[in-house]
Amino acid sequence: VGGVVGANVEDGWGGAVVNCYNSGSVTGESRVGGVVGAMFGCDYAYAENCYNTGSVSGEEYVGGVVGASNIACFINNCYNTGNVNGNRYVGGVAGRNFCLENSVTSTVSNCYNTGSIIGCEYVGGAVGDNDNNSEVTNCYYLDTCCESGDEYAVALTDEQMQAEASFVGFDFETVWTMEANQAYPYPELISNPHIGSAVPGDLDGDGEITTIDANMVLRIALYLEDYNSNGDVDNDGTVTLADANTILRWALGF
Repeated sequence: VGGVVGANVEDGWGGAVVNCYNSGSVTGESRVGGVVGAMFGCDYAYAENCYNTGSVSGEEYVGGVVGASNIACFINNCYNTGNVNGNRYVGGVAGRNFCLENSVTSTVSNCYNTGSIIGCEYVGGAVGDNDNNSEVTNCYYLDTCCESGDEYAVALTDEQMQAEASFVGFDFETVWTMEANQAYPYPELISNPHIGSAVPGDLDGDGEITTIDANMVLRIALYLEDYNSNGDVDNDGTVTLADANTILRWALGF
């Protein structure tokens, strides 16, 4: 059971879930994920550049992004902000990351979680359980998300979660950004913007076009603030006074 895909199964070519997100609640029994319920690979099934903001609940193998990842699967550049609730194998990014001995490594890399995590056995802020030949690298979770964290990821305070320097291993040139959405203070994906951050003219990310947005665009046009592509409403590659005038008219209903 998944918010986007129930099962992502490699069929000889590799199953891929890329640039997807879910914002609805997801509920099931076993192998329940905010984006993908379960991934089964032998030749590389993967989830990449995905995120979940909805609540996820189940009995076992419950994850904010992927419920269960089995044998040569890869979860890369993903994050979760939704609450995750289960009994066993419960994690902010993945409930369980598993690989048979002597098989190709399963990995969870460059991921983070800020959602609340509740469970009884094998519970982790990022990964509930990481078995055998599997790996977790460059993963992080908010230190208040659960009673006990996990040894596979790094706990960060809320202040640290809002600092680019805290996310060692993250590519803030081509994959991640912390500058696109003032209403969302944590890293988001350049190719898959956080909900509400990619509306043209909505620079503060509140889902509305207001005079505040117009003022922000004006400041960018006058080089008083850093460039923000959401201010380029005429799509000419620059933010100018013309963009500020257009957004102001939108805000005033003209």
